[in-house]
Amino acid sequence: MERERKEREAAKKEKIAKKGKKRTFIREEAKRKVKLLQAEKEAKARESQREFEKAKMAFKQKMKKAKLTSAQRQEKERERHRSDLEKLKRQMQSREKRYLIPPF
Repeated sequence: MERERKEREAAKKEKIAKKGKKRTFIREEAKRKVKLLQAEKEAKARESQREFEKAKMAFKQKMKKAKLTSAQRQEKERERHRSDLEKLKRQMQSREKRYLIPPF
């Protein structure tokens, strides 16, 4: 009798210990999952930040290229305008010369 009672108590203690181990395992597993999810979230955030930085850099490069193209276009327009003005000046000078010399 005494022996059976001790065996039952030992079995009961073992069962409680197994439950404790199982709960500890479940708790640790939950902690691992939380850490894993957090790491994945951080990785996504870093990836998103990298993509944002790449897009930002591409936008800046486009803007720089557009400014350069615009500046080149403006310079061409200025040059064309200058040449038109010079042409008009030459025409005016030649007309003035004709008027200054009276025809005989």
